[in-house]
Amino acid sequence: MLKLKELLSEYSDQELVRQFTFFRDDYTEQAFELIRQEIEKRSLDPGKVKSEIEKTAEDSLKEKLCGYTPEEFTVIGVSFSRSDMLLINAILREHKVPFHIKDTVSDPSEGQAAGHFSLYVHNDSVNQAKDAIAEHFTSEGDCYKLKHTDTKERLKAFNFHDIHLDEKTAAEQVDVTFSSRETAVVAEFGKRLLDEADEVEQQQQRVLFYYDSIEPLLEKLKRAESKFCRTDFLAILEICQVYCEHQDFPDDTDELLSCLLSFFLS
Repeated sequence: MLKLKELLSEYSDQELVRQFTFFRDDYTEQAFELIRQEIEKRSLDPGKVKSEIEKTAEDSLKEKLCGYTPEEFTVIGVSFSRSDMLLINAILREHKVPFHIKDTVSDPSEGQAAGHFSLYVHNDSVNQAKDAIAEHFTSEGDCYKLKHTDTKERLKAFNFHDIHLDEKTAAEQVDVTFSSRETAVVAEFGKRLLDEADEVEQQQQRVLFYYDSIEPLLEKLKRAESKFCRTDFLAILEICQVYCEHQDFPDDTDELLSCLLSFFLS
């Protein structure tokens, strides 16, 4: 639904090389060829950019430790994915647990597991962190797996508070083709949320981050526009997150939701 070539053109040099170097198995041959072409178009040296990524990771770690020393942290999980880490980040912040995350593919000594991120928590908070994480993940040793992997469960775990977009990025236009069915579902539940916003916020004890974006989104859908911005995508996810557990929410939205979630969690 979202055009890969368009997305790749928006990647930073480092992110593009990360995909090329570390995530090749995640792409089809045709998709990986688009990545290679984008690197060639920018005249990038993957080896040089990889070194920059590793240096950035090292500097970032020093900043994340916030005055602690590395010896004060214990690794408690080594196979988290990027989407896992968004959830982990929200869980540990809520419990005020000091932690930092290591991107293992940037460090050859760490190897490369099914997931690419290791989680380190402060020695005094190991048990607290494990108990909090166990509510959402199952574990075998230091390997964790999300308990709920279906699309709607991923949507329910999606934390809008952790998505930070600058004004330029949020407004950038992306070519998108929504099916008539997808358009109808978003329009129906978007209109419903406009009417029920106060009730929803009270009953679900939540803030609607993208309420102000719903009406402009519905106008775009009504005009059958083909260009949408990231704020539009987040508004759709929020609409669906609010109603995904309702009995009248359709079961045929997995493709739409999975695509939009992958757009932000990749």
